[in-house]
Amino acid sequence: LQLLTNPDMFKNLSVFIRLTDRIVKLNFPGDSFVTILQKLKAKGISHVYLPQDEFSQVLTQLNLNAIGPCKFYDPETVSPERQVELNGNAVNIAREFVKKFGISKHVIEVIKTSNANIQTILNTSPGLHAFVKRFKNNCSDQYLRINLTNFLLAQVIGKFSWKNPLIIQKAMMANLLCDIHLDAKDFEILRKVGANHSELPECIFNHTKKAVETLRACRDIIPSEVLLIVEQHHERPDGKGFPYGITASRFNQLAAIFILCHEFVDLLADSDSNYNHHLQILKHLQDSFYGGPFDKAMEALLSVVEL
Repeated sequence: LQLLTNPDMFKNLSVFIRLTDRIVKLNFPGDSFVTILQKLKAKGISHVYLPQDEFSQVLTQLNLNAIGPCKFYDPETVSPERQVELNGNAVNIAREFVKKFGISKHVIEVIKTSNANIQTILNTSPGLHAFVKRFKNNCSDQYLRINLTNFLLAQVIGKFSWKNPLIIQKAMMANLLCDIHLDAKDFEILRKVGANHSELPECIFNHTKKAVETLRACRDIIPSEVLLIVEQHHERPDGKGFPYGITASRFNQLAAIFILCHEFVDLLADSDSNYNHHLQILKHLQDSFYGGPFDKAMEALLSVVEL
């Protein structure tokens, strides 16, 4: 009941409860959403349902400081396409919250929940191309890139002997946190500038440093692997990345995997997710990302991308 930033904002919502065999609409004319929840809680009812559009409105007003572990929705009543959209909404809210107030354990819970929800959907997809075709129109460009990268991360990490679900979760967490200080306009600038990093505004050039500084405020719940990936995700093995310009020998295997998956997805998405371009993208990556741990990462990537 403490989740809403403005408890009196929502009135005349269409509220439903789920019985054993059906969904029933309740009538609370003029009551705020919080008042409705209080009345239902007094009757022992712990879950309510809203129409999709109204739920999205409520979601945008959630106070993330008050969020603990949550599901966002009942997967039995929401299509996978809508699940992707709702998870995208939650992630956007979490990212905006970090920009304004910094990281907190509640934001991490939202990110973990979103990753778990999306991983369930990704696990049912027969391949990267199928995921693009099915969900391209259900989320923002940036969230589509995040999900495609998550899909690849799970597949590529799965090719290594040290693979385990916890490592995949850490890589996915880094994927949602690495660009927390960037917005849509910043991503456009990054894509426009390309490899000419000297042309980047300082706030973009140094955003990985700022992200690491932000995340270290919660180092007790942010794994060191996540911090390393966030710090290195714009670096390149030839030393032409940014902001540090490190070379191949300075990367660990997980960071190399992340960078390759991230770059593949970015190039694919820049081609309007046209999967016919994937062979030339792989050729570009082979020519640009080699040495140190990138060789094994590339071998694994080639084995999981549908050729």
